[in-house]
Amino acid sequence: MAKLLSLCTVFILISCGPKTKENQVEQTATAMPTFDYISELPKAVIYDTEMELDFIAAMNTHQEHFVVNEIIVTSNRWAMSFNASGQIVARSRTATVIANLEDKCYLKEVVFEQKALGEEFGNTKIVTEKSWYEFNCKLQENKNPGTMAGVQFEEE
Repeated sequence: MAKLLSLCTVFILISCGPKTKENQVEQTATAMPTFDYISELPKAVIYDTEMELDFIAAMNTHQEHFVVNEIIVTSNRWAMSFNASGQIVARSRTATVIANLEDKCYLKEVVFEQKALGEEFGNTKIVTEKSWYEFNCKLQENKNPGTMAGVQFEEE
C-alpha cells in the first residue's frame, strides 16, 4: 500500500508541473503522427478569399496550438441542414487547414458550419475536426491548384 501511495505521489508531482502555452504546443507537436507518404496537398475545389479568411479566423479562435495560415476548401458547395418544416437551419463546408510551427507543417480536415439567421447565416463555427498531421513542407511549394467544373486553375 505504501508503495502504491509513493507511486501516486510521484505521478501527482509530475503532472502538476507548470503548464504554459509553449509546453502545450511542444507536447502536441511531439505526439503527432507524420504524413510522410502524402505526395500532394488536397485540391482546392473553389477559391473564395472572403470565405477562406472567415474560416481561418474561426479556426484560430477555436484552437490555440497552432496559427492556421491557409485554407484549402475541399467541398464544392455548402451542405444544407433542414428542420422538420423544410427550412434551412444551417450550412456546412469541409476544408483542409494548414499551419506552420518551427519549420514544420501540419494539416487537418475540418467541417465549418454557419447557422441560418433568417435569410442570412451567422458566424462560422467548427463542428467536426480530425487530428493534426505533420507533412513535408516542400509540398506547399508545389501546390496543386485543383479544378472546378473541368477548368484548371492557374497559380497566382
